[in-house]
Amino acid sequence: MEVKLDSTTIASATTNAAGAYDTGSIRCGSLNIIATHSDYVPQTKPITLQPNQQATLDFTLVSGTSC
Repeated sequence: MEVKLDSTTIASATTNAAGAYDTGSIRCGSLNIIATHSDYVPQTKPITLQPNQQATLDFTLVSGTSC
């Protein structure tokens, strides 16, 4: 998954066997979190983080490929 500010990737992470991921510390503000895999349609979720806030986002990817 990627964390994007506008169109720039500012963080990324790979899921573990259980599907969990951790981007570590990222900046506060409005961001887009994008989950991708070559066999699934990408999914984007917007989030606004406050200073020192922790957040959890769950994704359910749909089989298929993106165009």
